[in-house]
Amino acid sequence: MGGGSGLGTGHVDIGIDPATGSFQTPNNTVRQSDNRYVPVDSCAFIDGVFVPNGTPDQVISSTGLLFRNCPITSCSYYADIVNSPSPADKQARLQGNLELPGRVNSSTARSPFIFLHPNLGITFDVEAFRSCLPAAQIALFSTQVAMSDVPAQRSAATLWILVDGQVRYSKEFTSEMPAELIRIPLDPMDRFLTLMTTEQVNAGLHSEGISAGFKGCLFGNPVLLLE
Repeated sequence: MGGGSGLGTGHVDIGIDPATGSFQTPNNTVRQSDNRYVPVDSCAFIDGVFVPNGTPDQVISSTGLLFRNCPITSCSYYADIVNSPSPADKQARLQGNLELPGRVNSSTARSPFIFLHPNLGITFDVEAFRSCLPAAQIALFSTQVAMSDVPAQRSAATLWILVDGQVRYSKEFTSEMPAELIRIPLDPMDRFLTLMTTEQVNAGLHSEGISAGFKGCLFGNPVLLLE
């Protein structure tokens, strides 16, 4: 996510533009996009990015894998897909507080996180990691998921984890909820790992009236565990 190898060589506060797939200084403005799948050619480990917009069959990989029954969204998003944005980033509107509820600090180089506003998705190519680690088996994906703890603003979203287009985890979060540790087993044939966020549209929590800039979804300490 920081333009590195996945072994600590990347940089924090680097974003991927979901419209172009390019790494850049994070752009924090409300935008809209179609739901096309955009390859990230400059990083072998990131297959591509996308903005889910409610198309029933959302493409989630460069090979054309589909996430069927993708939820309806407004097609809007606020920020790029960012690697551990700086708490000092005033545009992120997080008031310097990038701790996961439950008081797990994920704002340091040793404790990174993927910052994913609704509505955004990113797909990693697990096979690319395997090719760099031929002597090891990737056993599972582990991360802590939560909404950012933003003062004076309640936020809500649904966080998703897919493997080869199949839902392995989905939960509606609000900013008051504690972080949750998720461990997703990965079989040797599993290839594409997708992280995605969508607007929370349950009664009383519809995204209308909630500033997109406040809906920070965090995937804290995202790691592939080896055997």
